[in-house]
Amino acid sequence: MKEKLFPITRSLTGDGVRQTLKILQQEADFDINELPTGTDVFDWEVPKEWNIRGARLENEHGVVADMKDTNLRVVGYSEPVNREMAYKEVEPHLHTHPYAIPYRTSYYKRDLGFCMTDKEKNKLDKNSIYYANVDSTLEQGSMTYGEVLLPGKSDREYLITTYSCHPSMYNDNVSGMIVWARLLKQMQQEKTNHGYHFFIGPETLGVLSLLKRKSDFDGALVINCVGRNEDFVLKKSFKESSEVDRVALQTFKEMEIRYTTVPFSVNGSDERQLSSPSYRIPTINITRGGYYGTDWYHNSRDVYHDRTSFLGVGDMELNRSVEVYFNVLMNLDRNHKIFSLQTHGEPMLGKRNLYPATGGKNEADHTATIAKWIMHEDGSDLLKVAEKTGFDMKEISKVYDQLRKERLI
Repeated sequence: MKEKLFPITRSLTGDGVRQTLKILQQEADFDINELPTGTDVFDWEVPKEWNIRGARLENEHGVVADMKDTNLRVVGYSEPVNREMAYKEVEPHLHTHPYAIPYRTSYYKRDLGFCMTDKEKNKLDKNSIYYANVDSTLEQGSMTYGEVLLPGKSDREYLITTYSCHPSMYNDNVSGMIVWARLLKQMQQEKTNHGYHFFIGPETLGVLSLLKRKSDFDGALVINCVGRNEDFVLKKSFKESSEVDRVALQTFKEMEIRYTTVPFSVNGSDERQLSSPSYRIPTINITRGGYYGTDWYHNSRDVYHDRTSFLGVGDMELNRSVEVYFNVLMNLDRNHKIFSLQTHGEPMLGKRNLYPATGGKNEADHTATIAKWIMHEDGSDLLKVAEKTGFDMKEISKVYDQLRKERLI
């Protein structure tokens, strides 16, 4: 799938996004919707739809930048142009990176631009006449997004989101889209206690459009930069000790995963929108390694076949990321508030097959110990029992179901 998704030119809007979501629909079932140009999204607005067929900059010495090399060669949302320009006219529209082709956009300001390395720019003839051609359109259209709600038994609902606006960069965010779709497919096979709302759209504008119509989420997870063969990194929510934070850490412990944590920051992805003052939705982000400051972030080095940057990237890394996210969601689903119906001391567990028939063996019996801890933590949740005891959420959840069946909680 990564081979199909990687070459597609994506942006806030356009046919590239539609093509991308249709490919992802081959992995999992979700709805594709459109939000028309001009729609107000709080302080933002859905811009005109941008589509591009090609872009090239050349002079009498030859081609300087061609979108055929990579779609990063052109600044996203570059307006159509077909004219000669002196170097002094071209230079303000050139964007460079020390050793790669940078990713640049200009969504809300009519502009055009080409991207190249510092070395390529330094070689340009300042006395040449340049011919710039950008075969693009900016027209009334729409912003495309995908979503589906997986309903649960309870009234609790969690958001799982990723973004579809980045063009040909693998880790950021072809990997995130693939993991999102595979995670959705896996969750669609489960009968869950809680609801899970899967959303994919352009970064910032997409999630804001969702929040404008629906915001009652108990927590959220943002999936991006999950394709590298590196340790996991948990970016904590603004609350740091929220349920989703605690579940992620518990899952890492159970899976014996190597990881690091970083505090919440207003920089990053859509966690900053979901955490804004009107919503304060606890949101975590689990990545493979970092992204700010790396030699591949937002440039042409972010590819899946460059073995010098990505050691062995492929489905193994993607599927491991799916596994981690899936286990986080499953532990979220296992977590319940505890309301004990027997608070005057310990109930008789033996007659309910929750205590060994032979006395003196109770210390080695996990079922009895877990049952007593669950009732002791009245008013708390099952995750607290896991944190205190070291038992897995799956094992705790089974005992919880037994206690409910016996009407002790």
